[in-house]
Amino acid sequence: MNEFIVSVNKKRVKIGFSENGKLKINDLEHEYTLSALNGNTYLLKIDNETFLMSVKPGGDAKYFVTLKGQVFETLVRTVLQDRATSLISATAVQHSKVTVKAPMPGMIVKVKKSVGEKIVQGDSVLILEAMKMENDIRSPATGSIKEIMAKEGKAVEKGSELFTIE
Repeated sequence: MNEFIVSVNKKRVKIGFSENGKLKINDLEHEYTLSALNGNTYLLKIDNETFLMSVKPGGDAKYFVTLKGQVFETLVRTVLQDRATSLISATAVQHSKVTVKAPMPGMIVKVKKSVGEKIVQGDSVLILEAMKMENDIRSPATGSIKEIMAKEGKAVEKGSELFTIE
């Protein structure tokens, strides 16, 4: 059985798929079929209910699932990946203050977090465009955003201070 941990709106669900058409959701077993219609659109039947859904990858284990007209941002990891992530988070060193600097010159395309927001190690904080490529600048530590020096639409040099975490 292929088992995954799916997080939707901070709620974690354990999902397992077997080859004989069985689906386990948090240890409750259901009959299921999944048919690809085209591209990212699927027809999912669980027990006696049928759902039309689309799934678009968001990068780094994220997927955007559209179901019943609503878009859900999900995080999908194997059970092993989930355990490893939990272990890394539990052993992450808490720093008193960390200043993140630009690894290269470029343009700030998007600031995803705001001052005071709590973040965990690995969270995406901003997007830096360099040489026509978007680079996801992630948090190296767990804490909260103390200051954001980078502004959307502004150019930064290599080594420029982008944001501070405490």
